[in-house]
Amino acid sequence: MIKTWAICLIFKSLMKHISLLCAVGPVQALDFNPFKPSLLASGASDSEIYIWDLTNPSNPLTPGSKTLPPDNISCVSWNRQVQHILASASPCGRCVVWDLRKNEPIIKVSDQSATVSETRIIIYVLYLEDI
Repeated sequence: MIKTWAICLIFKSLMKHISLLCAVGPVQALDFNPFKPSLLASGASDSEIYIWDLTNPSNPLTPGSKTLPPDNISCVSWNRQVQHILASASPCGRCVVWDLRKNEPIIKVSDQSATVSETRIIIYVLYLEDI
């Protein structure tokens, strides 16, 4: 059973650090790494993506250079099979899969018509067997 108070304390401390670094806009997406629960990915406006180690939240990492053109990151998701793969998506239908060992994107998918939801794109890309 997860203790609600512990989660609240963790997020209160973490959000203080995030608000200092993500001055561009609000955090819109969060996802814990399934292999290392102390790692938390966050996504915000202006293509801001950070990887937070909750044991040292004052020093977050980025997966690589910001994607261009800048966009809101409304979804982040860790790969459930490979611990160093992270995907991010934006409402315009753009999805980027990041290799955190290389600190660069390994796959970029874009739906210019934006008719496919960002969640469906992320699920499709994350479960390709080649990743």
